[in-house]
Amino acid sequence: AVDTHQGQDEPPRDGEGHGSHTSSTAVGDYGNVATIDGTDYGTISGVAPAAKVAMYKACWESSDDDLTGCDETDLLAAINQAVIDGVDVINYSIGGDEGADTIYSPTDQAFLNAAAAGIFVAAAAGNSGPAASTLDNASPWITTVAASSIPSFAAKAVLGNGDSFTGARPGRLVRGPQG
Repeated sequence: AVDTHQGQDEPPRDGEGHGSHTSSTAVGDYGNVATIDGTDYGTISGVAPAAKVAMYKACWESSDDDLTGCDETDLLAAINQAVIDGVDVINYSIGGDEGADTIYSPTDQAFLNAAAAGIFVAAAAGNSGPAASTLDNASPWITTVAASSIPSFAAKAVLGNGDSFTGARPGRLVRGPQG
């Protein structure tokens, strides 16, 4: 066998920390006190604190930039193994810096197979929005998600009827029709 990941962080280490971060968001313990820079944010928990996590290493960090990233064959192997293992949910927190470059990709097919097996698939929208055609993981059997928690990305959406909502924004203030 050829070691195609020579010189990289070995499994199961999460060299960048992104997988560990998204997992803690999903299944972090209930009742944790959250304090950041002296500000008390109250008690928090993961979305499903009693859930179990199955992680599949498909992305790699290395001192050699040519060996860093997420190879499509590793991604497909991870998705297919999750289906074989019978997981209930796949959280695919991987999206590109540009929108999907194809209409139907091998990962779309793998996620279609997962959905056909009864697995809920949530995937990252990517990092290049909010312009048109910048969405990644956009097949109809995938729940595509995006988020922002950076304070400078907070904004108020004002609807035409005067109702307003404060929340995260994708880089600019959003206003409804003026009436």
